[in-house]
Amino acid sequence: MKSYLTNRIQYTVVDNVVSNPHPIKTGIPQGSTLGPLLFIVYINDLPQASNFITRFFAGDTILLMSSPNLKTLLHNVNEQLGAIVTWLYNNKLCVNHTKSKYMIFQPNNKKDVEDPHIKIILSSVQDLEQADTYKYLVVIFDKKLTWVPHIQCICKKVSTITGDHSTYKKVCYLSNSFQYLLLICLLTSKLWNY
Repeated sequence: MKSYLTNRIQYTVVDNVVSNPHPIKTGIPQGSTLGPLLFIVYINDLPQASNFITRFFAGDTILLMSSPNLKTLLHNVNEQLGAIVTWLYNNKLCVNHTKSKYMIFQPNNKKDVEDPHIKIILSSVQDLEQADTYKYLVVIFDKKLTWVPHIQCICKKVSTITGDHSTYKKVCYLSNSFQYLLLICLLTSKLWNY
């Protein structure tokens, strides 16, 4: 383990010109089997830094918070993101702004939250982008939790594999309960295949 984490160097090669080697003082090798596990161990205390419900998978982190009141939710999220940014800074980490998004989940029977003044502030110079859908691991979530984007994606994959391009249209006309059952079956089969 010691040789895996210490006495490592890095250099660059551009047009067959090799730079001088420099020691690596922090971080872990990317692309390794042990890397994701060590990263999770390293960030294991992140959930104690805020009031978010925190979920990890490899290098991905999901932060969840709920409130029956949108203004309260936005205030709490922005306040707790400040605590997260502080924790990241103290642990020599930063947020990938291009991959970080936020989504406001709301019941299907409620009108969309379309307020241009909603801002989730990650830092003094960077607001997060709001997403209507977001792919986490193999599941596509949408803000109404209808599963329609995920089912559409699976139908497109199935029709590509089977060559039957009418599959997508057929599934979209199924009842919601049957679409849900189909989703559970497909997810279960995906999970068992990993």
